[in-house]
Amino acid sequence: MKTRSLLTMRILLWAPYGAGNHYWGPGISAYRLYNQPLSSDHDIFLAHGYKNQKSHNLFKEVFFISNLTHNPISQFEFLVKSYFWIKKNHKKFDVVHCLGIFEISFRPAFWFERFNIPAYCKITGDFQGISKHSFVSKIFGISRLRKRHLNRISGYISISSSIYQNLRRLNISEDKIFSIPNGVNIEKFKPSDHRGKISLRSKYLLDNKVTILFVGGLSQRKQPMWLLHAFYSLIEDGFDNIQLVFLGPDRSGGVVIGELIEFVRKFNLESTVKFFDHSSEPHEFYQLADIFCLPSKSEGMANSILEAMACQLPVIATDISGSSDLIENNYNGFIISNILELSVAIKHLILNPSDLVEFGKRSNSIIKNKFSSDIILKKHFDLFSR
Repeated sequence: MKTRSLLTMRILLWAPYGAGNHYWGPGISAYRLYNQPLSSDHDIFLAHGYKNQKSHNLFKEVFFISNLTHNPISQFEFLVKSYFWIKKNHKKFDVVHCLGIFEISFRPAFWFERFNIPAYCKITGDFQGISKHSFVSKIFGISRLRKRHLNRISGYISISSSIYQNLRRLNISEDKIFSIPNGVNIEKFKPSDHRGKISLRSKYLLDNKVTILFVGGLSQRKQPMWLLHAFYSLIEDGFDNIQLVFLGPDRSGGVVIGELIEFVRKFNLESTVKFFDHSSEPHEFYQLADIFCLPSKSEGMANSILEAMACQLPVIATDISGSSDLIENNYNGFIISNILELSVAIKHLILNPSDLVEFGKRSNSIIKNKFSSDIILKKHFDLFSR
C-alpha cells in the first residue's frame, strides 16, 4: 500500500447511496460484509450521500457529503463537494473501497489515487457506469475521460465471471482485476427444520403450504410479474397446496406493485399471494420458504440468491451475471429464460420433493465452502493490504 497507519488499517467505504439494510444492493452487501466481528487492526469509515442513512456501530465515523438523488444537479453537487472533502480528509484513510463505477464513485476513487490513497472500485453490475453512462457523464463529456483513466485506479473488485470478462474487454489490466464475489453471513442465514418453517409461517400469518419466495425491490428489471404468471399457471394446473411470497419494497413509483396487485385481484389469488414491503428479519422469510425464484433481467451477483442458498433453498433464476457462478442447472437449481421454463422448474421441484431437498443441501454446501462472509471479508482485507 502507498500509505498505512502503523497499527490500524483505516478503510473508507465510499457508498454514494449509503450502507445498511435499505434495499440498495451494493450498500446492503457492503454493510453485511463488514458487519461481523472485526479484529482491532481494522477501522471502517463511511462516506455517503444518503439523507436517510442510519447510524451503525460498525462505522468508526460517518461522513455525509451532500444529499444525492438521481437528479443531475444533485449528482454534480455531490461530485463538487466530494472533491473538496477528499482534498481535506484523504490523509485520514489508508485505502478506499468504492461501490460502483458510475461517476459518483469512479471520480472520487480517481481523486483519492491522485492524493496517493489506493482505491478499489467494486463493480456491482455488468458494465456498470462504463457503458451505461449517467446524465452528468454525458453532459460534461467525462465518459470518454473515464475510459482513458480506468487503469489509473489501484484495482477493481469483480463479483462475477461475467463482470470479469467485461472488464477485460474494456482493456483494464488483468493485474488490476480481483475476483471477489459477494458473501453471506452463514450464522444468520441458515437452514430451518420443518418445525421451524411451520412456526415462521404462522408468525407471518401464512398457510402451511409449499412456499415460493421472491426477495428484492419490485421493479421492471427484476421481472416479478414473470413469477406471478408462472405461479398462476400452476394454480390453473391444479396445484392448490402452494403459496407465493414477495418480500421487498416497490421501486417503480407504484407501477410494478400496482400491476401485481391488479393481477392478483383479477384472478382471485389474494389467499395465495402475499406481499411484505420490508422486514428487519429477512432471514426468516428464506427459512419459511421451500423454493426461491429471481427472474431478473440483470444483476451483479444477487445477495438474495446467496441468502436463499445459505438457507438451503433450491434456486431458480435467469441466466444473468452471478447466476452461473452460483447455480448449476439441475444440480442445486435451474437456469431459466422465460415464464414457461420458470413454471416447469417450479413444478419439477414440487413433484420431486427429493430433488427439492437435495438441491437445497447442495446450495448450502456451495455457500459454506466458497461464499461465507468471513471468507470474503478476509479476501478484501488481503487485497487492501497489498
